[in-house]
Amino acid sequence: MKRTLLVVFLALLSPVLASAQTTPLDSCPLPASAMRVAYDETFTVSSSAVGFTAATYAPTNGSPKAVCAVVVVNSNSISWRASGATPTAVIGNVQASGTSFVVGAANLASFLMIRVTSNAVVFVNYMVPNP
Repeated sequence: MKRTLLVVFLALLSPVLASAQTTPLDSCPLPASAMRVAYDETFTVSSSAVGFTAATYAPTNGSPKAVCAVVVVNSNSISWRASGATPTAVIGNVQASGTSFVVGAANLASFLMIRVTSNAVVFVNYMVPNP
């Protein structure tokens, strides 16, 4: 009986845990059909916190600025914060390998990430409105 209850509890809880890993920080202001990927960059996230590259998501040459970033954690886990405070392996929002999340324009400049255990590879797509 206890084993059955545990299995049922875990089955009910697993969608909640899975959605927590992919819940966006904030959403893009436009529907996906009204945006396109304009810029991208890849990070090897190590033991020093790194943020997005301002010259990439907010170019100064007249090109459009990103309205959000879609972040994909390709390998190993990261810990991130969008407040501008430095994350650590144990302080921050942990994002597992194979998950993705969205960071809105208001948080692009203050977003920082660091590895949890081993170096992680993170790919970022910066979205702009369709012309």
